[in-house]
Amino acid sequence: MRKHLILFTALATLGVFTATESDAQGVQKAEGFSDESMKKTVILKSAAPETGGEVNFIQMNDGVLVTVEAYGLEPGEHGFHIHETAACTPAGEFTDAGGHFNPEGHSHGHEAGESTHAGDMPNITVDLRGQVQTQVLNKQISITDPDHPGYLYDADGSAVVIHAGADDYKSQPSGEAGARVACGEITEAPDQDAADQDSVDQGTVDQ
Repeated sequence: MRKHLILFTALATLGVFTATESDAQGVQKAEGFSDESMKKTVILKSAAPETGGEVNFIQMNDGVLVTVEAYGLEPGEHGFHIHETAACTPAGEFTDAGGHFNPEGHSHGHEAGESTHAGDMPNITVDLRGQVQTQVLNKQISITDPDHPGYLYDADGSAVVIHAGADDYKSQPSGEAGARVACGEITEAPDQDAADQDSVDQGTVDQ
């Protein structure tokens, strides 16, 4: 809880917050929605066969709850962002995902100014087993409102990316977070059928 409060304070002006225990009721309601438009599951791709996972986007009243479960990563902090194009080609090191999702043209990082990219999110921390399981509430994006400036299902979609290193929250244009090690495409297409998610099933995060 202390870590959540620290991040909440640091990111309060950004519209990006970690989810705390006070969000629990809202999270339960979101997960119970029968309307599939309120939730999107994205499968992470990687050039390394031992790396994978999934990211869920759940529409809340005041933003989108982003949950991530991933494995096969180097322990430590990693940049975690939404990028501007739904294209994740491992052979190209995911450069086809473009830059950060930034529909309003802001600077990157909360240490660089009052406004940030809509795709900016806090670093995620991978444990010594190479696994991470965490969540963040991003108040600058939407998966249900086409008129929202941060609507993720625009003409070319968007992508969620995990980087090799930590975001320093200030360097332009993307926080010097290093190579892109995992990437997932965010589109309106139906979620991948669970029966086809062998790579995710094989690397389920330990509880």
